[in-house]
Amino acid sequence: MSHEGIASGILFEDVFATSPEKAIAAAKKPSTIMFDIFEPPLPIRGIKSPISGATKFVGATIALSANLYSKVDTTVTPLTGKVVNIYHKVDTGPYEKIGSPTVDSYGYAEITHVLAAKGTHTYYAEFPGDSEYEGCAQKARNFAQLRAR
Repeated sequence: MSHEGIASGILFEDVFATSPEKAIAAAKKPSTIMFDIFEPPLPIRGIKSPISGATKFVGATIALSANLYSKVDTTVTPLTGKVVNIYHKVDTGPYEKIGSPTVDSYGYAEITHVLAAKGTHTYYAEFPGDSEYEGCAQKARNFAQLRAR
């Protein structure tokens, strides 16, 4: 069997021999999401230091920022118009979706959240992927935890 027809290191024969779904998945572009917590108002594109691991009072408002982009070789492309899901839990409770902001032209999706209960608040952001880009998820630095007292 010949392995002619190599594109981007993927053998056509290997891709199409298994399933059309694998061929479609192999053609998707990679995506990356960076996520962190800030004091509101949100920083101007990363100028402010994140506050992951800080202690806040119940009722405090925090800002959550996700940067979604695709990097192929040395080209970085913001995934403008894509929707990012942001989840939250307190202590060992279940994660709940708290927002689904749309990525702006710079690649950022941002929301604010009020710490409504005492405990350790943990957050993460997820891009579920679509027909063009793979999905990805990331917890913020230090697992995006804040203590509320």
